Amino acid sequence: MLKTDLTVETIGEPDIMALTESERTLFIDTILSCIVDFYTESRSQHDAK
Repeated sequence: MLKTDLTVETIGEPDIMALTESERTLFIDTILSCIVDFYTESRSQHDAK
């Protein structure tokens, strides 16, 4: 198996208000979509048991 070590460096603090209105909307839509997908998957796995 290939092992890769990554280093993440952050500069400053994230600020959602620094995004444009359309970028904020897309960001929130994406997060909500991921939450719904996670819930749907979890629910279907739970129902399968």
